[in-house]
Amino acid sequence: MHLTHRSSRPLRGTAVPPLRRGQTQVLGGAARCTIPNATNTPRQYEPIQLDDTAVILIDHQVGTSKWTSTTPLALVQGSVMIPARFAKGTAMPAVLSSSQETSVNAQGPMMPEFQAAVPEAFAARIKREGVVKARDDDRFAAACRGTGLRNLVMAGVTTDVCMVPPAISALQEGYNVQVVCDACGSTNQIAEETAWRRTERTACVSRAQTLWLQG
Repeated sequence: MHLTHRSSRPLRGTAVPPLRRGQTQVLGGAARCTIPNATNTPRQYEPIQLDDTAVILIDHQVGTSKWTSTTPLALVQGSVMIPARFAKGTAMPAVLSSSQETSVNAQGPMMPEFQAAVPEAFAARIKREGVVKARDDDRFAAACRGTGLRNLVMAGVTTDVCMVPPAISALQEGYNVQVVCDACGSTNQIAEETAWRRTERTACVSRAQTLWLQG
């Protein structure tokens, strides 16, 4: 994904209007993908702009990360810190969310590395209690909309439960979504493959963190 500056940037805090069926999205690099519409006609997309992009990281918690048997734990933990640190270094907005942090024997707290990498986002993270799909939490949805930016770089664990539903919801609202796939993972290979097929059919672009940085 090519991340470049441009002179005209949207005002943060401005709501992103949803697109109607058949309208196009802007996604990274030379990827070709479609927004579900009557003809399902693929379109060519422009590069994502750095100053029109936010990083959204969901449920990278001490316990939850250990459920990602399809992606090595060290790879998940290392890969998710790349967009987090990139966001901090380039002043990109970052939104973090966790689920039931008080369940220390299951999900557990957020990975402590976030506190050093993105301290402001870590302190402001959305702590969900009993809400599985992050986008169903009004505070999380408001935080994403509050960036006022149109492109979202997302990752979450597990892929099938925590990443796919909010990514699809964001697409339906009119956002452009790229998923950092090696910062995700599922409990089994069938769930993982099904999750990626589902995202690709709905116009998400999935890329490894090295490709996300290189374009």
